[in-house]
Amino acid sequence: MKKNLFYLMLSIAGIIMGCSKDGPWGDGNPHKAPSHIDFVSPDLFPEGLAFDPIHNSFLVSSASMGQVGSVSFAGVYQAVTSDGGLNGSTGLKVDKSRRRLWVCNIGNGVGVYDLNNGAPIFFSDVSGLLPGEPVFLNDEVIDPDGNAYVTNSASPVIYKVDKNGKASVFFSNPDFAVGPMDFGFNGIQYDSHGFLLVTHTALNQIIKIPVHSPEKFSVVKLGSEIVLPDGLLLSKDGKQLVVVSYDRVLSFTSTDQWNTGAPSTNYVTGSDVFASSLTSDGKRVFVVYSHLDKMLAGESQDSYAIQEVPLLKPTSF
Repeated sequence: MKKNLFYLMLSIAGIIMGCSKDGPWGDGNPHKAPSHIDFVSPDLFPEGLAFDPIHNSFLVSSASMGQVGSVSFAGVYQAVTSDGGLNGSTGLKVDKSRRRLWVCNIGNGVGVYDLNNGAPIFFSDVSGLLPGEPVFLNDEVIDPDGNAYVTNSASPVIYKVDKNGKASVFFSNPDFAVGPMDFGFNGIQYDSHGFLLVTHTALNQIIKIPVHSPEKFSVVKLGSEIVLPDGLLLSKDGKQLVVVSYDRVLSFTSTDQWNTGAPSTNYVTGSDVFASSLTSDGKRVFVVYSHLDKMLAGESQDSYAIQEVPLLKPTSF
């Protein structure tokens, strides 16, 4: 998501999603994903994107309606969550080892679902942890122990939710506060050396936060500008970071554990698609064209796309 806080626009929800003849987790296509997938679901506005390696399909959220859906490689969309606990979903993360799907619900918490069948496991409400602080949950990342770190774009806060659903405040610092129409913390990734990388949209920065000493945070010194940064994706070796930057997707490489980053890929998406979140099938990187600008303007949008990002230095993710 870019700058404008759009949770006040969620009243445009209510469009009924179409169904397909395929199962709710996609058609199980064994072949690799094409470089571009178009799919249709009226007024879906899929801010979040995740690859489901169990069912070989993509998962997308819905900022307007909440439920999560699968997108097959053939472009068939099917809703997969229907418990009613989600009314505006954003970031998605798959925990493959535990076969769980984590979903950010904009106004109050995170839901966790069984990746096999979409059944709810628990919902963790974080909205009461800091009374009076506005909440706009945007993205999450899962560490090796199954804990989630969750960004709040409306307040300078990152939450921690453990694998059993217990929530706490992991990081809070007023220096990162934003105005009522701006976005702060946004995309988030976990590095195996024990730190988080987090985009701050309004400040055009990526912040490095050590997990065991978050007060020792620092700003990553990048070799080129990022503009309204949104989604993040870190390679398995921790040496390449992909970031959505307004009308393009950029990648940076680092040899010093993200004290600095050197520019690499510069892939132009255009400003008319509102690219938001990133994911990978393990080798290739994809971005979702969410068209959230249409939602902000109160306009309808039926078609969306998942697009491969051709990296200059391909690696494993």
